Amino acid sequence: MEDHSARQVGTRITHVLSDKNFLKKLALPAQATAILLRSLDWEQALRPLLPIRRRLTCVEVLELTRPLLDRIAEEPGEGWLGWAYQVSVMLSFPRTETAHTSRQWDGALCYLRILQLLLDEERSALPFSPLFDFSFCTEDELAGSDNAKEYRRFRLYFRSEHLYEMLRLGQEVTPFHTLEHIAGVHHVAMTAARAFRTGGGLVDLPLLSGAAAAHDLGKFGCKAGEPVPYLHYH
Repeated sequence: MEDHSARQVGTRITHVLSDKNFLKKLALPAQATAILLRSLDWEQALRPLLPIRRRLTCVEVLELTRPLLDRIAEEPGEGWLGWAYQVSVMLSFPRTETAHTSRQWDGALCYLRILQLLLDEERSALPFSPLFDFSFCTEDELAGSDNAKEYRRFRLYFRSEHLYEMLRLGQEVTPFHTLEHIAGVHHVAMTAARAFRTGGGLVDLPLLSGAAAAHDLGKFGCKAGEPVPYLHYH
C-alpha cells in the first residue's frame, strides 16, 4: 500500500488532462484547456480526501471536480454524475445523442479521467477487495496462452473505455451492484484456476479471466424495454 501527497496527485491530474491524446478527444481547444487547469488549485481540493483510508465515492470525486466542470459547460439536467455515467456506458455501447452539448461531453470525459486517477490511488492505498478489485493476469500467466494478445487488448479497452469507472458509477447512480457481482465472480474463478494450475492442471488463465470480468458487461448495453436476462450475453 502506498500514499501520495495532495501535491503529487494534483500534479498527476494536471498531467493526465493535458495529455495530447486525451486533448484530441475534446471539442475544447488545447490552449483553453491549459488555461482552465492553471486556474484550479487541485492540491487544496484534494486535501480532504488524502491520504486515502477508505473507499472513495464518485460523489466525493465529483465535488472536487465541479469547479472544472462548471467552467467547461452548464450542468446537465440529470446532474454531472448521472451524465458521466451515461457517457461511460456510451463509450462501450454508442448511441445517437442529441440532448447534450459537446462541452458537456468534454466535462464528463474530464471527470472520468480524474475519477480513474483517484481510483488508481485508492487501489494503491487500500488492501485488495474481492468485491471491488480485479486481480488480472500477470505477464508470467500470459506466457504460453493463445489468448494473450486478445487479453492485452481487452485490458487496454477495459481502461481506455472507463469500464471500471462505469461499474463504480453504476453503484451510486443505479439501484444495482453489478461491480460487486462481476468482481466477486472474477475473484472466485481466478482463485480456483490459479490453485488448479499450481497443482499441475491445464487451464488458460487469460481466457478465464477475460470471460469472468466481461461476463455481465453486456447488461449496460441493453436499452429500455429490452429483456436484459436474455440479451446481455450478446
